[in-house]
Amino acid sequence: MTSVTAIHRVHRLGLAAALALVGLCATPAWAQRDGAPSRTTQVQFKAGATDASYRGTLRGLQAHSYRFSARKGQVLNATLNSPSPDLQTVLYAIGKNGVAVNPVNDPLSTDHQTLPYSGRYEIRVMKTRDGGSAPYTLHLSIAHASDAPAAPAVAATPELRRAPWIHYRCQDGQRVSVRYHYGEATARAQVRADGRITTLGYGADSNADMTVFEGGRLKWIIENLPPARKRDARGGMLTRAETQVVNGEKMAVDNILRKDCNPVR
Repeated sequence: MTSVTAIHRVHRLGLAAALALVGLCATPAWAQRDGAPSRTTQVQFKAGATDASYRGTLRGLQAHSYRFSARKGQVLNATLNSPSPDLQTVLYAIGKNGVAVNPVNDPLSTDHQTLPYSGRYEIRVMKTRDGGSAPYTLHLSIAHASDAPAAPAVAATPELRRAPWIHYRCQDGQRVSVRYHYGEATARAQVRADGRITTLGYGADSNADMTVFEGGRLKWIIENLPPARKRDARGGMLTRAETQVVNGEKMAVDNILRKDCNPVR
């Protein structure tokens, strides 16, 4: 091998290494952080439904993705329930090349997000800390802006997560479980019904006779009693805000899901 050939070969190797380094540095931050999901699910809504729930368990630094199609102007709400504080959700738009991207200048949210264009999207559930496993339930809904919940989702507080569940029996034998945390600025309730857990905030309609908790489209109304007797409160009612067409016009109504709910002894 001549010295000139050797020099050219070394030069080509050095250039290849430099290009590889540039390619690594050019990898988007979201791709370096998130990695490839260990499981991808195509979201399927039942006929006539606009919401769906999925369960999973993440181990190590795994991520699960949930892909769906939606139209511009529709509103997405996604709620993640998990006993682990190490889980988070991120919403991505799917490009024509099939790559998931979260715009840096205008990040997408999973909370009352008006979708910016028609196409495919992905919600990625990620575990931010290595070690152990973390079960979760992901509930997502997609609605037109006129049908979307007026109130955003409410975050659960540590005090609420430690509170005991109170079980209620309602009319027609229906059941619902609720737990509470009362505080000056952090009053919350969590409602468990139909296999879903929803966190609600203290409602402005509360008064001396009743306590109201609301969040998203749900509202829980219960008798207002002194703190020492809160567990004895009766007459609970769970409603969901919906839009119905009456005489050709859309009207907001509260659909009653549970009523006459009393604590089980």
